[in-house]
Amino acid sequence: MATASATATATAKTKTKTKTKTKTATLIEDFETNLKLCSEIENTRIPCKFGKDCVGTTDKHYAEYSHPSIHHIEDILKFEECAVEFLLSSRNLYDNNNRKLPKEWYIIIQKYLKESDYTNHDSLYFYIIANIACNFKYFIKRFGRNFMNAVLIGMEEHAVTGMYEVKKHSPIRSCLLNLGVRRDTSNGKYYVSNTTLIGVLPYTF
Repeated sequence: MATASATATATAKTKTKTKTKTKTATLIEDFETNLKLCSEIENTRIPCKFGKDCVGTTDKHYAEYSHPSIHHIEDILKFEECAVEFLLSSRNLYDNNNRKLPKEWYIIIQKYLKESDYTNHDSLYFYIIANIACNFKYFIKRFGRNFMNAVLIGMEEHAVTGMYEVKKHSPIRSCLLNLGVRRDTSNGKYYVSNTTLIGVLPYTF
């Protein structure tokens, strides 16, 4: 026969497990809700029908139309809060799961961030990684180096990735230079990606 003390202990453990499970479910729901809302933000620029082959030269043209690999600071900043919420919600899940990202995190990022076209600059994943790059030092200080490494590697290993060329006049170029990012040795171009940031993470303070 179980003693009153043993019964009370078992009951307390059950309540703790239930409370933890409820908290985890809430955190997962919050994380997915935030990403869903961010995925519904629309770029107000019309895609240029000539895409990367466009030879338009006027500021008015670039203000009205979006182009692959031509970045507008206004578009990037529009998703800054999404990047912050993505990392904050991820950190809450990470802390609640013994400093590991739970399996649900990987499922959700694949649902909302994975791109079949790894060069699509007008995507939620691109805007999040661009904002992370331009606030990298701040995010490392706020969320921790190990956590940032877990997020970047987690995305890369689950095909939430991309190699986005950063041209000379892109506002992201100065962000990469400030982090000490170097040109790709195979073609002399700059790229922003998970692997770019993973590479400079140990040296960024």
